[in-house]
Order: sequence, then C-alpha cells, then structure tokens
Amino acid sequence: MEASQLISTDGTFYENVFSSQGFDVIAQAQSGTGKTATFAISILQQIDVELKDTQALVLAPTRELAQQVGLLSHKLLLENQH
Repeated sequence: MEASQLISTDGTFYENVFSSQGFDVIAQAQSGTGKTATFAISILQQIDVELKDTQALVLAPTRELAQQVGLLSHKLLLENQH
C-alpha cells in the first residue's frame, strides 16, 4: 500500500490495513473510536508469551498516552488468556 492511497476509517479499514505486514500506518480519528485497541490487538496477536524478550515497542508522544496504551494492552492480554 502506498502513502497516496487513502482509506476510510469507518471500522472496516483496520482489518484490511493491519493484515498487511511490513507497512507503517497513520490513522486519525476522534477520541473513543478504538484506535489504541486496534493497534494493541494487532501487536498482541503477534507476541509469543513464552518468549521473555522484547517483542514490540510502542512510542507515545505523552506520558498520559503511554500509560493508556500500557494499561489497555495489559487488560487485553489478561482478558484473552485461556
């Protein structure tokens, strides 16, 4: 996918874009639309919980957003352990 290709962020967008490995994604949407959960789920699906090495790095521009990403990721991981 090239940067010049614009895709709607109506919900179906994420499945199509995040299933393409090796591409950077930039998305913009209003608060409460699930942006953090969308990329957190994509990252968590690729993590091997048995491997104790760093497998992902998420950079956030503010401490508040970094904490939000960390808490949500931890919550998603705990909810999906069977």
